Amino acid sequence: MSKDETTERNVRSRGVVRKSVTNIIKGVEAESVKDEPCIETLLDKLEILFDREASLQKLDSIINEQVEIIELELVVERELEYSDSIIKCKIRIQRFIDKHRRSSREAVGIALHSNNTKLPRIFLDKFDGDLKDIINFGHHSKQLCMLILYRKLKLLTF
Repeated sequence: MSKDETTERNVRSRGVVRKSVTNIIKGVEAESVKDEPCIETLLDKLEILFDREASLQKLDSIINEQVEIIELELVVERELEYSDSIIKCKIRIQRFIDKHRRSSREAVGIALHSNNTKLPRIFLDKFDGDLKDIINFGHHSKQLCMLILYRKLKLLTF
């Protein structure tokens, strides 16, 4: 196989990978304009995008070694433009996911603050160090521990 033929094969392979990346970018744009975009779909596309980006970098490196010096500047310029579109897409996905996670945390915060369960008041006697009073103090501290556990369980089951 001649050098020109090998270069042509690599260029065509890169074209296929670029087409795949373009389809992923279009899919991300289509998903992000939906009323309720699927986070799982965006995460899957992000993972595929990372894989395709690595493939492109490998092919670009091989092609850069095979092209004529005169063509190199133009080839690298196009590679960088394409790389920029991949980076922009990854940033768009990451921002959307971060925004979604923030809004989910805020929703959880609102749900936690809206829980208006009235808990019983516990009055604890101050322990003054007298060993006779340690039994009463132990009983009250046990009640306090049970109350704390109750609150934590209540938060987990909202």
